[in-house]
Amino acid sequence: MTDNDNSATAQKWEEVTPEELEELRQIAQEHGVSLEVDEEEGFVDPATLTVLLLGASLAVATVAYLFDQRRGGQVIDLRPGADPIARRDRGLIYGLILLVAVDGKVEVSVEEPKGMFGQVIEALKAVLGDLLGATAKEAKELASPVVQGKANLPG
Repeated sequence: MTDNDNSATAQKWEEVTPEELEELRQIAQEHGVSLEVDEEEGFVDPATLTVLLLGASLAVATVAYLFDQRRGGQVIDLRPGADPIARRDRGLIYGLILLVAVDGKVEVSVEEPKGMFGQVIEALKAVLGDLLGATAKEAKELASPVVQGKANLPG
């Protein structure tokens, strides 16, 4: 795909909160992208929406990136009873993932967040069952091979 790519494309966003929807609508409108809301309940969280962005490939990619960046970093809470286990936090900079373990925190810093942030989040969510209830040391040991080459675990 080149920067001049104007072919039509669609991108599906799941887990958009009603509060985020208006912000996403504004970004989409600024870039000439259509936005459709799926009226079914959210896949992971029934309080969220599924949104479809439609438009030129470059415009849709720009809207998706800007919106993702504004959502902030990712918190994955491994402590027993945490609800929700995974959430975005505007208090964390985009590209930072915070694993909250039973005895401390582990920061995961994604080096090139524009292309890798979502991939690292999904990779960590894929091993979430192994991470739940882990100590900070255990979480770091389990997360390291999953994010290797895509993110840094300090220390």
